[in-house]
Amino acid sequence: MKNILTKLSPKTKGKKLKPATTAGGSSAPAADERYTGLPHTIKSADGLASWQLTEVGWSIGAEAGGWPLYGSELLEVKLANGQKETFAATDIITLKTESITDPALNSQSATVITLPPLTDSCTSNMTLTVVWDSSEKYNNMLYVKCTIPKCEVKIESYTIPLNVGAEDSSPPTNVHISSYQSWGYTGTVRIGSKQPVYALPKVFAGAFHDGGKKTGSFYESDYFTCLTSNDSGVDSSGDEALTVGYLTQKEGFCVVGVNSKGTSIRPQATIEKFEVEGEWLCVSNTGAEGYDLEPMAKYLDKVGETNKALTPQPAVGWCSWYEYYENITHDVIVDNCDGLKKSSLNPKTVVVDDGYMKAWGDWNDLKSGFEDMGKTAEGIRAKGFVPGLWIAPFAVDKFSKIYEQHPDWILRMENGKPCNSGNCAKWFYGLDPTNPEVLQYVTNIVKRAVEVWGYECLKLDFLYASCLDGVRFNQQMSRAEAYNLAVTSLRKAAGPKTFLIGCGAPILPSVGIFDSVRVSADTGPTWAPTIPMPWWDQANLPCVRSMIRNSVSRCSISDRFWCNDPDCLLLRDDTKLSYDEVKSTVAIVGMTGGMLLLSDDMSKITKDREKLVEQIVPGAGTPGIPLDLHARTMPRLIRLVCSDKEGEAPRGTIKVAPGLGVWSVVSLSNWGDYKARIGVSNHSLELGDDKGKGYHTFNVWTNVYKYQPGGDNVTFERTLNSHETQIVVVKPVVPGVPTYIGSTFHFTSGFEIFKFESKTNPNHGSLQVTFKPGHFKPDGIAFFFLPCIWAEGGYNDDVIVHVNNRVIKSENFKMAATLDDGTVLAVKCGLEKTAMEISIVW
Repeated sequence: MKNILTKLSPKTKGKKLKPATTAGGSSAPAADERYTGLPHTIKSADGLASWQLTEVGWSIGAEAGGWPLYGSELLEVKLANGQKETFAATDIITLKTESITDPALNSQSATVITLPPLTDSCTSNMTLTVVWDSSEKYNNMLYVKCTIPKCEVKIESYTIPLNVGAEDSSPPTNVHISSYQSWGYTGTVRIGSKQPVYALPKVFAGAFHDGGKKTGSFYESDYFTCLTSNDSGVDSSGDEALTVGYLTQKEGFCVVGVNSKGTSIRPQATIEKFEVEGEWLCVSNTGAEGYDLEPMAKYLDKVGETNKALTPQPAVGWCSWYEYYENITHDVIVDNCDGLKKSSLNPKTVVVDDGYMKAWGDWNDLKSGFEDMGKTAEGIRAKGFVPGLWIAPFAVDKFSKIYEQHPDWILRMENGKPCNSGNCAKWFYGLDPTNPEVLQYVTNIVKRAVEVWGYECLKLDFLYASCLDGVRFNQQMSRAEAYNLAVTSLRKAAGPKTFLIGCGAPILPSVGIFDSVRVSADTGPTWAPTIPMPWWDQANLPCVRSMIRNSVSRCSISDRFWCNDPDCLLLRDDTKLSYDEVKSTVAIVGMTGGMLLLSDDMSKITKDREKLVEQIVPGAGTPGIPLDLHARTMPRLIRLVCSDKEGEAPRGTIKVAPGLGVWSVVSLSNWGDYKARIGVSNHSLELGDDKGKGYHTFNVWTNVYKYQPGGDNVTFERTLNSHETQIVVVKPVVPGVPTYIGSTFHFTSGFEIFKFESKTNPNHGSLQVTFKPGHFKPDGIAFFFLPCIWAEGGYNDDVIVHVNNRVIKSENFKMAATLDDGTVLAVKCGLEKTAMEISIVW
């Protein structure tokens, strides 16, 4: 790092220092006393990396791998009056090491840097607190917090600049973009390429995306970003990775800016306050080969832990919106409950979406077709389902009674006009949660829905409307504080047992409040937006493409922040979606492990499309890992590992019954407009050494078994149609060991198994498999590998197959393939309401 630091020519060099006082109010030390303790170094617990501060600037050494980081400025503060102040090492008053206790970091040793007051009118000093995490789980993560005492001028934002020193290593090639709330673009962009933005005019869509103030950088990412160096197409082959993001959003909405080369990073917190308590900025730097598939893992884990994330099992159910939109009635809801009961999907929750009230805001003024929302909830419950209800608590229709009666409740701009909340086929306004009357009204609505009407699941939509950029009733509160007040009040009103789904929700400040949050734009009956809407939109217009992209790109936050809501599945055949596009949505929902809600008239779903969903329910409850999240704008590979190993399962791993072994389930997707070959290597699937024996592969949608020869570098490829996804099960061949390869009952080819046992000796063997009861397909095919060779012609008199203790006829099982040291057997069978058992003796 010395060669970098000697090149620095800080803007602050030689500038006149501000008048300063110490925290106790005494005069600041003389200039020649300011640098006591410099250079100052904090080493990581294992001594492999260090943060160092000198008079020239600060740096993070690269001994542990990763990019060296450095900066000549410690802090930049912008004031509401347009003034900007910068502070560097030459401004330091005192520097000391002390122990701190913080709810986010527990007890840690920290370096506390005292800087002069922000302005001449301020009498108290600012501080920067720097912590190098010494815990086993988060070792080598750096945290920085800025504290600014009360000032007479409102503070607009503050920035802690970072620079990436990539002269002696592979420079960043990709930047991961996170959006402000549910509907915005989230994904990876090749450095140098433009960041995708919304295509509608700002007056229509700007409010959907306006989080913290922009930094003026080429790339703007809300809350966090991740720089990676990767030309291989899969994340596990990447080099350095750098994640920079905030742990909380209690005071202000934060944005991380990155320049067009990926060498300058500007984490900026928008405060809009007169003082700053501070949000912890986290820096996680990983060296070449130092991460496997998830370079953001430590940071995302820390965010979930800090905010006490709720991670329940995903809900499975039905929602009225995409079939009926606002044209719903009590009878429509109840009739679809009857259709759900007849299906084999075993849904639990039924959500009454928008359309039961006359206007947003007038939640008690019901439309014709609804006599009493409590009666509808009871009707759903009587059919055996959990009742759910859609409410947009802080959104108000322009012509609603509540707006007419309480115009002072609306968030307004300084000129007195209502704040622009965007347009979703109509204009609407946002309620101000800092107004006690508004908060009382909104929480009463939620309490009534839960305690009086009896709804156990609430979908709370358009939540960003509570924190529009305007003049608030309590002008001492920032937008982020207003949002936190809004959602914590909603959770308190709903109670801890109510399943809360957030939508149109600012992402990071929603962690710890909601059980599930929508992570994508609305889905729709088309692959891309259609005319008159701009088809090239990459942000918030309803379509399957945007739903899939964000569902995959945000897969890494599911089960860390909450259970992801990818939006609904549309199965009916009167949309403009191809059959391959429908299969892709089903596959992505299954592989990403979030909520699963249908949204069709149940009488319109054909049997072949219902069978697609049958194979992904019940959900395994485990999000897969996108193998190319940081390599492609729209990832096309997702991996799940199934394992019978004892102990805690790593992320992306499903625990299965003992004796089943370890294997991978991978989805291969072609998002292009033409047919293409898509593949993944054995090294990315964590299959270990196949010892040259090869692999069993099983295609979930086509029910086709295929043997794949082994070797050092094996690629599992499939030819895919445009917008098609196939799910492939890959299991190493284990000679001499009876193996359950998979079935048409569940896409994981193992989650459906309750118990597996096998015995072998040189002359004969047996296996017995017991399936979990209840909710899998009523019939299908199971594949087994038997370590015996069948006679030519595909039949062996010495093989006996039992299903539920009944010998089945030979025409119900057949040889699917012959290997050098065994046979693959396909058995036709059916799952009954009780557990099904298959035994094979040879």
